[in-house]
Amino acid sequence: MEQVEFKQLSEMSVEEILSLERGKLIVKQEYNEYRKIRSFNAYLNLLDDMLQVRFRLDRASYFVIAKLRNVDPSLVAKGEYVVSFPYRLVKAKGISKNTGKEFEYYYIEGFGSPKDKKVYLSSFLRGSQLDLVSCYSFNNIVDRGLVADSEEVNSESISYFDDLG
Repeated sequence: MEQVEFKQLSEMSVEEILSLERGKLIVKQEYNEYRKIRSFNAYLNLLDDMLQVRFRLDRASYFVIAKLRNVDPSLVAKGEYVVSFPYRLVKAKGISKNTGKEFEYYYIEGFGSPKDKKVYLSSFLRGSQLDLVSCYSFNNIVDRGLVADSEEVNSESISYFDDLG
């Protein structure tokens, strides 16, 4: 795995963002019949479709991505469209508040619309996702190093077992 120097995604130029690896981002409007709830998600399939990363969206982001990426309105109305998505895999370290021990975590990030730097998408990799990434060579992992203020991330929230909820 090749290591690349870390730079905040928001500080990168459009050219730098567009030079990142790309995948197909499947953006969906989904309806749960049982709960009568509409949700919005984006899915990035990696490693020959063996790994799927889900990004939760709000309703507005679903439409903002479509508008800024000039998606055909009929596809947006049908509830699913696909856009090219420049992304990167980031490795970082944190310190557990409970134990004081250092731990590693990985996440995938990118912008739904790189030119406008709108709709930042980020998702942690967990359990079997990390196992899959380590089994197959994943290029261009950016090492962020120690994140001093890791309020949202702790070793307990990056558990080995996948979130089945």
